[in-house]
Amino acid sequence: MFLRLDSCRPIHYPAPVKRFLLLSAAVLALAASSLAQTFTGKVVGVSDGDTLTVLTEGNKPVKVRIFGIDAPESSQPFGTKSKQFASDMAFGKSVTVEKTGEDRYGRTLGVVRVGDKSVGLESVRSGLAWWYRQYAPSSMKIKAAEAEARLAKRGIWSEPNPTAPWEYRRGGKSARRGASSSGYSAPRRRTSPPAVVSAASRTVYTTATGSKYHADGCRYLSRSQYRTTLKQAQAEGYDACSVCGGG
Repeated sequence: MFLRLDSCRPIHYPAPVKRFLLLSAAVLALAASSLAQTFTGKVVGVSDGDTLTVLTEGNKPVKVRIFGIDAPESSQPFGTKSKQFASDMAFGKSVTVEKTGEDRYGRTLGVVRVGDKSVGLESVRSGLAWWYRQYAPSSMKIKAAEAEARLAKRGIWSEPNPTAPWEYRRGGKSARRGASSSGYSAPRRRTSPPAVVSAASRTVYTTATGSKYHADGCRYLSRSQYRTTLKQAQAEGYDACSVCGGG
């Protein structure tokens, strides 16, 4: 005896089974979507305290703007420290990026993790980045981390009146020339000859992991170097190199 199957006849499932199948399909679609928004790779570049370059599968470099934070600009106090913190935490390491979207420059926005630690959250907790409340108003962990750093007066919060990077950028060139990142007006220029450069404003160099500032050509700059001024380096807690004297 053979059972005849009519391949053209649709299969009718009971209502509970239909609901179960639909729910299962929705869960699988959501899971697939979530996986598509998460990727891993190696950090091969650090532009500043909130922007990394991640080399993904197929050697594809992806510029990632860390979601929920805004690091001080390189010309602001602690700008160099912020970049170095991100470098120490992520450079050369495998990271997981939970993509949240793209910014207006086409960079990937995302939460960057090294193991179970969030680079953005740790930067804010260390006082080396702001909670970017305008774009991440519901990020309560970052909000709490900033409150903790403020209370402990870490990093940027050790200054009496630090200026947030988004305000600093909004000021444009006039802000860079006329005001410090702490909100104070810059002193009037002295009438010294143009060729004379004050010692505080001379160029020195720091490294990705060190605590000293160096003169150009110092052997400790062979692997990494960040250009800054003597005044800014000293304000950020760097001491002169014992080998080159710091310039």
